[in-house]
Amino acid sequence: MLKRVAKEGETSKYKLLVDTEFSGMKTKFTANVIEKILKFDADGSFSVSSEQQEGMLDMDGQTQPAPAEVGTLVTTSFLADGSISDIKGDSVNADAFRLSNLQTIFWPKEAVQAGSKWQRLVKADTVKGSLDVTANYEITGREKVGSHDCFKITFDAKEQSGSDPAGTKGTMWIDVANGLMVKNESDWTNMPIAGQVISGKVKMELAE
Repeated sequence: MLKRVAKEGETSKYKLLVDTEFSGMKTKFTANVIEKILKFDADGSFSVSSEQQEGMLDMDGQTQPAPAEVGTLVTTSFLADGSISDIKGDSVNADAFRLSNLQTIFWPKEAVQAGSKWQRLVKADTVKGSLDVTANYEITGREKVGSHDCFKITFDAKEQSGSDPAGTKGTMWIDVANGLMVKNESDWTNMPIAGQVISGKVKMELAE
């Protein structure tokens, strides 16, 4: 079964790149993302902390450090099926839940192989401020990324309501043995971040 398997204290470091436009200017954001498994339960549920470090903004060729409030520490709790049960942090609001529901991978219920497809329907949560989401996945192959044997998975996740429904689609590489996200290349549409609506290209890759 394809699912996340990890040990408490396990740490992963990613390189993040976001290419977009903001107020008519071409904007590139880069950062290191540090994720640490805080707890992993026998039923497969777990919690992970995530923090961005060394964030930099390049706006039309002018580079400067990203604002301090960007990428602050958050703790996300996942159920065994990949769904998000809670997010905690000083900057957490409805945007955080909407964004996370679109970016998480919902694990298939059956054993998978190249060619496997599955879909997940996520109901809106009025308390958390999240919206209905439909997420589709397909395993298009199996590839080696660095030292990791990965399933190559295309995905398309979209909100089904709201005035500016957000969505993301692209390709992710997931370690076959432990469900670790090794690489993600995606296109964002109307993604909610810190009160802004962001569309653009995003790349996140494990730094080994």
